[in-house]
Amino acid sequence: MKIELYQMNIQWEDKERNYNHLLEKLSEIKNREINLFLLTEMSFTGFSMNTEVIKESNMEIISRMSDYIKKYNIAIGIG
Repeated sequence: MKIELYQMNIQWEDKERNYNHLLEKLSEIKNREINLFLLTEMSFTGFSMNTEVIKESNMEIISRMSDYIKKYNIAIGIG
């Protein structure tokens, strides 16, 4: 089993930009046969008290990660 730990340079409170960054990284490693890709906590928003910007009620992160897992055939751990 190959595991990769990755700490992104998070763009504060900018989920879309951080999702795109993750997609670039997943494309970069897709041929390295990584089985488990682990991200740090708050990987898509950074820690923020601005809940209007970072909150979600539609499970957006879970939905996107599910799509990425299927597309890249890799397990992804998020915090």
